Amino acid sequence: MSGILCGPIVRRTTPSEVCIWIATEDGEQLGGEIRDRATQAVVGIDHGTRKVKLGDNFFVHLIRVRPQGTQPFAQDTILCYDIYREQNGSRQSLLADDAEIRYAGEPLPGFVIPSKLRTILHGSCRKPHAPAVKSAWGAADQLSVGDDLLADSFADAGKRPSLLLMTGDQIYADDVGGPLLDHLIRLGGHLTGWNEIVPRRRPPSTGPVPTPDDHLCAADIQLYRRGPVLSDEWTGFTSTEKANHLLTFGEYAAMYLTVWGGPGAKPQLRDWAAVQGRINPSASRNEYERELNQLREFCAGLGKVRRLLANITVHMIFDDHDVTDDWNLNPDWEDKVNASPRGRRTVANALAACWACQSWGNNPEAFGDAFIRTLADHLASRAYEGTAADAFDAMLWEKKPDRWAFTIDTEPPIVALDTRTCRQTGSHGPAKAVKLMNPAALAWLQGELNRVAAGSHACLVSATPAFGLKAIEGMQAFFTAIGISPASLDNESWAEGFPELQQAIASLANPPASIAILSGDVHYSFTRKGSFNGNGKSVAALQLTSSPLHNEPPALSFSSNDVLVQHGGFIASVEKDNMGKGTVVTAINNLARIDFDDHGKAKGEVLLSRLPDGSQNRVTYND
Repeated sequence: MSGILCGPIVRRTTPSEVCIWIATEDGEQLGGEIRDRATQAVVGIDHGTRKVKLGDNFFVHLIRVRPQGTQPFAQDTILCYDIYREQNGSRQSLLADDAEIRYAGEPLPGFVIPSKLRTILHGSCRKPHAPAVKSAWGAADQLSVGDDLLADSFADAGKRPSLLLMTGDQIYADDVGGPLLDHLIRLGGHLTGWNEIVPRRRPPSTGPVPTPDDHLCAADIQLYRRGPVLSDEWTGFTSTEKANHLLTFGEYAAMYLTVWGGPGAKPQLRDWAAVQGRINPSASRNEYERELNQLREFCAGLGKVRRLLANITVHMIFDDHDVTDDWNLNPDWEDKVNASPRGRRTVANALAACWACQSWGNNPEAFGDAFIRTLADHLASRAYEGTAADAFDAMLWEKKPDRWAFTIDTEPPIVALDTRTCRQTGSHGPAKAVKLMNPAALAWLQGELNRVAAGSHACLVSATPAFGLKAIEGMQAFFTAIGISPASLDNESWAEGFPELQQAIASLANPPASIAILSGDVHYSFTRKGSFNGNGKSVAALQLTSSPLHNEPPALSFSSNDVLVQHGGFIASVEKDNMGKGTVVTAINNLARIDFDDHGKAKGEVLLSRLPDGSQNRVTYND
């Protein structure tokens, strides 16, 4: 395990190739192999593993292994894997002595490539310092429930879940606990090898009085004092929880390595006395110590999270908090942030870390040599401005519908949508609610769905639910109409652009027989039936929303027939409206399990939560 910062994490797995991600402190070339679990015979060999240096002590590797011989990897059976380094002419295993990632009795971690999806897991919204909503629920990180499921079913290829989808807000870059930021600053500096400089807040003035270049070293900013550094006035950032906002590439990368349970990123959380000199004098000691206790409880489960990620295929798509709250809220937001050198760089830093730790493994072919070189060249330059920095910013701000979105070629296929970087001005103008996908992004979606066999089923991953709750969306529409800011309302639903999404699906020559939509984002979980209608066609839809894994529910209540979360209370009920019956609504932190029938149609979802006494709470919805 020496030298491993984070991982391994199983990423894209197909009968023709397996991709495994790992981050290390040194630059040794790594390789990988796949073995048959039953015989331990090598059935796959390394084929073009890529290593990228992103800091003095930070290397990311995508291990790419292909079948040995002419036969593809076996499906519906357990395959094991190892990662090795070449040393003195021989291979040294990195994983053979790593007991933390192995289940009882297993010599190595393992996964399954399913011929048909039977059971998958999905969840979203994971904030490390989130408190317990109710003492009876506890504050467990529910992502670790996936580890419990695998521990019980590892050896049964037909029973164990074969895929984990993380559908947004894998990190909270804006809302960071003080003790955690203290750790991330130190770890980020170690990863990159220097204390990164963030550029000025606003561009140089063209008038007679030049704008001061107020660039600064992020590590020198006191804890709980980053709000003014990213003020809405000068940078456009609208998060209301940015006192400890991440700024640098190193900090963003350190957050991923930490929350994935990396052995080289274990949180070093310091008591108040050890950091008091680095804290904003107006900050509360009680707040710091409360966050410290919440973080310690979260961190206690990171070993289970690491083992889960090492033993199941993992795909993930970003949402706003992976960058900042309200990221690309509307064109006005984008323009204001992009005009600020500091705002522009912070978004670019976030997306660079997202590429390294989330997106690369989803679809490696989407990121060519030029992309990787531009990113690595800037990070190696240690310059906060100049040619390499400008190229870095420009590339990561590009709007490309096929860069971050991806398709998983399972049966049924899963199409993950980018609803953040390719948005379109809504019907009420650039300062109001947007359409979440522009025509180019919708055309990409149509191209992916055109590959689905006629009469077959499909899944979409949309961070924001396509079929939302009437009570919420009606409230947002009302307050937007009377002039309340979309940022204040978190008004980023599909309501504005749903007709275009519906048309894109219903206009397909042979649309899927049904579509299951997997979503997160909203901090409550629900299911509902709907349909995409048009051109004389109707495609049945099942909205499956799982949120949050570890966060607080919204403090909302309604007196209408729509039953929603009432100030964090646990409710499982039916929302009555014209979208169809059967909406289950719950606020408890959970991980969702989705089962499919023999034809690839989602049967519903089970919301799983581990309670403080070790028992498991379940809310079940079957179509």
